[in-house]
Amino acid sequence: MKFKYYLTAFALFVLINLRVGYSQDLYNLNNSLKYADYLYKSHEFNLAANEYERVLFIDSTNNLAAFRLVESYRKSALYSIAINRLEKYNVNINTMSHDWAKEYVRLLILNQNYALLNNYIQSENALASADKIFYSAISDAYTYNWDKAKSDIKNNSNPQNKSIQELKNILSQQDKLKYKSVPLAIALSAIVPGTGKIYSGFWKDGLFSLLVVGVSGLQAYRGFQKNGISSKYGWIYLTMGTGFYIGNIYGTGKAVNKRNSGLNHKIIHQIEDIFNRY
Repeated sequence: MKFKYYLTAFALFVLINLRVGYSQDLYNLNNSLKYADYLYKSHEFNLAANEYERVLFIDSTNNLAAFRLVESYRKSALYSIAINRLEKYNVNINTMSHDWAKEYVRLLILNQNYALLNNYIQSENALASADKIFYSAISDAYTYNWDKAKSDIKNNSNPQNKSIQELKNILSQQDKLKYKSVPLAIALSAIVPGTGKIYSGFWKDGLFSLLVVGVSGLQAYRGFQKNGISSKYGWIYLTMGTGFYIGNIYGTGKAVNKRNSGLNHKIIHQIEDIFNRY
């Protein structure tokens, strides 16, 4: 009986020590780093960021872990946190290495910090001249400053840089886009309701507006013609028609902006692809 008791106690002692030893081994620096790298390579960036945080808590001098931490936050679309961590592990932004500088610029663009981006690009740092040209044109394109983006590429074209040439070709397509004029569209709709939307490419909306305003106006005319200025029927349709008329003019401006934004988005989508591969 005593033998079984001692055997059970010994077995529990061994299991407890194994578990403690395993836990300590699991969370040591080397294994935490291996696990973080595994998550990073598996594209589990949110989880990888947590593990790299653990690694850097133990060893804040691990430069590769810090870089992958920032990358993991960026690829998790947590741009503000990524910038915060980058600044934490790079006290002087202007003395960063080339890879860190590119990562910083990517984050500024993704976080839409364009003013800070432009100041950084113009300063002395580890970015190559081709990098500065590329990222400057990207930021201008993202803010729809097409002429400035094309000027950056045209005046500083580098035939050896494939990405810059690709960007130059995409920006050249913007010249061929046929934007619609908001003032012209509004003027058309003011004269003949619905024609501004038709001009913008929204045929169904334009014809519907023309029909509704036209029918309302016709009904109002009939009401006033039959019962004079005191016709309730005429005033009801006149009020409805006026509301549709004003709404049609307002909707025309939105329709033009929607169409033009759609054209810009096609260009931006292609630019994003180059930006992500650079």
